[in-house]
Parts: sequence; structure tokens; C-alpha cells
Amino acid sequence: MPVSFRILPGRNLVYVRYDGIAGVAETESSFRSYAAHPDFRPGQMQLIDVSRVTGYEKAYAEFIAMQARIAGMAYRPDRSIFIAFYATTAVGREMAGLAGASWDSVDGAVVVMGEDEGELLALLGLRERSFADLLASAD
Repeated sequence: MPVSFRILPGRNLVYVRYDGIAGVAETESSFRSYAAHPDFRPGQMQLIDVSRVTGYEKAYAEFIAMQARIAGMAYRPDRSIFIAFYATTAVGREMAGLAGASWDSVDGAVVVMGEDEGELLALLGLRERSFADLLASAD
């Protein structure tokens, strides 16, 4: 599947990774699975790795509608939400920029994009310097 997730409940974090071509339907399906997971919590920090994206479905109206549905499930007005995109390629930055912009008008939403794993993890308040270390320490 082009998108997968792993919840790290002790870190109040979900790690999402895209591979290949990202589609609206796959993204929404994965998010619904995440939202139905017993470890899901609204407001969990999101670390979204788009470094392996080779393209994405450019169905902008559907994408924005999907992002609104996701915000409705992931966001609570009484909590802030922190979303960090790891984007190391032009296509990844483009996709992350589009997704991040959909949160611009949401009070309490903080969206960042970066190309350094350690810096993004530090912004999330985590001590690990790589995603591999983070995921290994969560086992």
C-alpha cells in the first residue's frame, strides 16, 4: 500500500509513510484505519514521511475535501495539533505544501516541513535523531 502508519501511543505520535504515487482514496482509507485504531487520539502529533513519494494524484477538489474530513476526525478545538512533514524531494515538498496549506485556517494547528530527520524529531520534542531510532525505541 502506498501509505502506512504506525501509532506510538507513549509518544502521542503517529508516523505516516508514503511510498510511490500517493492517491486521495488510499490516503483517506489509511486515515480511516488510523482513526479506528484503539491507540488513536485526536490531537496526536503527526510525523508524515513523504520522502519516498514519486508522484501524487492531482485531484485538488477531492484532496481538499478529504483533508477537511481528516481534520474533522483528527482535530479537537480544545487541543492543538502538530504536523511535521519530512520532505526531501521536490514532489514531496509540493505534496506536503498542499496538505499543510489545508490546515492554515485551523486554530491550534502547527504545520512544519523539513529535510532533516533529527531536526523534525527535535521539533516534536523527541530525543531520537532518526526515524529508524524512533521506531526501534517504540518496540
